[in-house]
Amino acid sequence: MGILIPLRGWSEVDREGADLFEPDTDRFLVDALKRVLPPAVSLKEVDCHISDPRFARQAVDWLDEMIRSF
Repeated sequence: MGILIPLRGWSEVDREGADLFEPDTDRFLVDALKRVLPPAVSLKEVDCHISDPRFARQAVDWLDEMIRSF
């Protein structure tokens, strides 16, 4: 099981350049998740926005990898 983290925004309103883009706040969330997640839960950071096609490709590839590992 895993969580994929988009480092450049989670929604259209917090896209880089938008008023609500706050990477420091997002980093706080990611760091908190790293502290509390059990070892069985992987956390993978992707350096793009959640709506970026690269993020979708990473999600598909990671899901495929996890499915094949069972």
